Parts: sequence; structure tokens; C-alpha cells
Amino acid sequence: DATKPSSSAFVELHEGIDAFHEEYLKLPELGHDEFLAIGSSDSFWKASNASMDSYLERSFVSRRLKNNVYSRSMMVASDDAEKIARNDVKEMRTTKMKERLPVMTNMLMMSGDQVSHFVCDADFPHVIVIRDPELVALHKNYFETLWRAS
Repeated sequence: DATKPSSSAFVELHEGIDAFHEEYLKLPELGHDEFLAIGSSDSFWKASNASMDSYLERSFVSRRLKNNVYSRSMMVASDDAEKIARNDVKEMRTTKMKERLPVMTNMLMMSGDQVSHFVCDADFPHVIVIRDPELVALHKNYFETLWRAS
């Protein structure tokens, strides 16, 4: 059927540091009230050439707060993750830290009807954007299961 989008329209690959930053900054503005994240903040900061105090993160948090988007994050335990958690109340977020997570070196972020898999390779940062409704639901349900179990 020509009116039906192809399945390839539901998955996109965005390469490079600029795309990494752009895709991250889009997440708080996808029109929903919750942002979910799981993975390694340390790997994310290294690949994005940023930090929790950088313009990138401050802009992300500002956009999230402006749009009244609450955040739940499960992060690999680290000093950076602990710093992030200290700002939870002020930044409308709940952070859980674990020694082991299914995503240990990358970041998987979910907002609205989209899942963004940030592949945190400092030499080749890229983002796999998934909009397939079944895959998005699968990722969000898995996140909820992990959240309840922790």
C-alpha cells in the first residue's frame, strides 16, 4: 500500500557529534510529560564532549523543565551519576544507580513516541532513532519492568 510508511521510516541513523547533540536536545520537546534514560552518564559525557555542567546539559535540563517533562533515569553508578542525582528534586528527576544495567556503555533515552540509542563511541558518536510503535512500547515496557524491580 503506497499510503503506508515503509518500516525503514521508523528507524534512522544520525552520525557525528553534531547529530549526537541535536538528537539529545530534541528529546525534551517531543510533546510528552516524561523522559526515561538508562545507561552510562560517564560514557555519554565522553562521547558528547560535554559534562553535566556544560551548555549542552544545562540547555537540555532547561528545555525539559520549560516543557514540564519529568525524568526517570537508571544509571551505571559513578561519581557523575551521583552528582546528577543530587540535583534530582531541583531538576524534576528521579535517578537510580546500579552497578550493573542492561545498558553499560551507551545511553538509551525515551521520550514521547521515540527511543534514541546513543552509541557512546568517542571516535564515532551516533544515534539510532527508533519510532516504530511496537519497538518503542517494547523498550518502555522493559524500562518499567527494570524500574519496578530496582
